[in-house]
Amino acid sequence: MHTPYQAYDPVLRFFNEAAQDPEVKAIDLTIYRVATESQILHALISAARNGKNVTVYVELKARFDEANNLRWAKRMKTAGIRIIYSEPSLKIHAKLALVRKKTRQGWRSFSLLATGNLNENTALYYTDHVLLTANKAFAEELKALLLYLKGQSRSEKEPAPYFEWLLVSPFNLQQRFIELIDQEIAFARQGLEAAIIIKLNNLEEKILIQKLYEASEAGVSIRLIIRGVCCLIPGVQGMSTNIRVIRIVDRFLEHGRVFCFHHNADRQVFAGSAD
Repeated sequence: MHTPYQAYDPVLRFFNEAAQDPEVKAIDLTIYRVATESQILHALISAARNGKNVTVYVELKARFDEANNLRWAKRMKTAGIRIIYSEPSLKIHAKLALVRKKTRQGWRSFSLLATGNLNENTALYYTDHVLLTANKAFAEELKALLLYLKGQSRSEKEPAPYFEWLLVSPFNLQQRFIELIDQEIAFARQGLEAAIIIKLNNLEEKILIQKLYEASEAGVSIRLIIRGVCCLIPGVQGMSTNIRVIRIVDRFLEHGRVFCFHHNADRQVFAGSAD
């Protein structure tokens, strides 16, 4: 789904149906910025009252939304929802949900991953992307991430979660992006078409900026769409000749983060909430 060009109703329906479906046994959700009278959190309260195991991960460092998040956390806790607050050393910026239901054929999982906040109000004017999927691999990795956030996989003897499908900071996100850029550099040096398109709120990470400079000088065509701060300098001879940076200023707030790698015509596309 691509909001606001498509209606947000399917997301609201996703949570409302999960709250009412007798086969749904568990719902996990992360919140960063939610509406003052969030329809999604009202649905979760209904789910808890219907006997479902509901867990909500609340980010306390969501700038300007701290009071709203605390208010909702207390309200949900009173309704029987398990609340897990973020830690000072870890910011929960991902926007995701996992719904698990027990059918006659066994357990089934349904995942929601979004670039934008689970907020029906800002969905009217923020350009974002939402993935709703029953893919088992996604669900298993999402489950591993949620167990980590619950603190069940953080003992010193336990290895960090392994992710193949998901890019999760601080585990594999930067490393995977560097590998993808290196692959484009290799294609360019072989004389093949090589291109990268990246859309971000801000570009400040020094390691990735240097890697993009390297790719540019190897002949990779790089197009950047940066809404806010951009510490990369485009179009400098011998450094960033093949890099072009633009900013979109229009009716909607560009919020989604998207990374597209040409990958020798087998395009690799990633969307998320991280800059």
